Amino acid sequence: MGAVLRGICLLLVAVLTHCQPHVSWHNYFAKEVLQPIDVKHGANTTLSKQLLSNITFIQLPIKASTCGVIYNIALPYARWDAALDRPRSLPTKYINLTLHALRAARLRLSNDEDRLRLTNELCPEPLQFGIYLDPCVWRVLPAVEQARLMTAFDVVGLYPRIQDVSLMVPTKLPFMQLDPTLWMRRYFGLMTSPFRATMMLDQDAMPCRGDWDKAFGTVVGFDISTYIPGTKYAGSCNNRRLPHPPYLEGVVNKRTSQDDPDSVSSLQQELRDWEHFGERNLGTILLDLKQAPAVHALLFLVDTFVRQVWDFVATGFTNQQDKTYCVHHDQVAIRETLFLLRNHVKEGSLQPLVNRIRRFWRTTAVFFHCP
Repeated sequence: MGAVLRGICLLLVAVLTHCQPHVSWHNYFAKEVLQPIDVKHGANTTLSKQLLSNITFIQLPIKASTCGVIYNIALPYARWDAALDRPRSLPTKYINLTLHALRAARLRLSNDEDRLRLTNELCPEPLQFGIYLDPCVWRVLPAVEQARLMTAFDVVGLYPRIQDVSLMVPTKLPFMQLDPTLWMRRYFGLMTSPFRATMMLDQDAMPCRGDWDKAFGTVVGFDISTYIPGTKYAGSCNNRRLPHPPYLEGVVNKRTSQDDPDSVSSLQQELRDWEHFGERNLGTILLDLKQAPAVHALLFLVDTFVRQVWDFVATGFTNQQDKTYCVHHDQVAIRETLFLLRNHVKEGSLQPLVNRIRRFWRTTAVFFHCP
């Protein structure tokens, strides 16, 4: 009995030690500039290559399809203790949700004869499916659960550890919908996708109509396909002006020099354009990662989200009540990214097909059902 207890203790120590937070900033923040984008008012796009290199793959297909879908199982930092204490409950619940969505997606795929036509000849092979998980979630899963995922998905990848991602953004902020590191990990999954045309679906986005994969045809001739949600400015608490791209600060606060009227007029027009540029929902998005502008947009998105989060922290949340500066979730970041790159990134629309992918907002439910 004593030997068994010692073995259990050593196993717990190994798991917990591996999941301990990193306190060394320089290890993961040795950022280098990657192909600066020459875009007016834009910033150099940077990326932590170390974090990306920490993504590992448990399973990859011998040959990846041109088109594929990726799902994410990333737990908020606040639920980690529960995941470690009850490994058969919390992670399994999210896995069941994802597998249910996967079955719905596979069931409603177009057949081989129609797929090439429906996708504008982008997807010659059958779609493949991938899933990314937190490494600590993977380690506490029973072997039978790990095997179930490897059987169901063509790709199984592990994110960087949440503690390492938390060196870029905090793990919890007041008034934010979710843990900011959840969104950061989602970006890393997109960046490392093995599929040229990658669709990312949240667990609450489940295909409910046949031939939904014709959505891949919307990215042909474009770099990215998105859809605009019903509430266009939910991420900024319905404030269409704030937060805004940094270069508009002067005109917003009327501090722009009047020495150059043409410049002032141009900035004022930019501000009006910004106020009418709606958010995009990242819970259903499609990118052609063979196109450099799509990759640049992802890099730009990471920088933009990190800056917006820390700007939100700098407000001390004192403006939350009157909604003068609010970052509720990452739709604000994709809005700014696509606005700044609107002359460089060709954006297609999933809007006509979004009714084929039904979104459910009861994320605590065990299963979602198509009507």
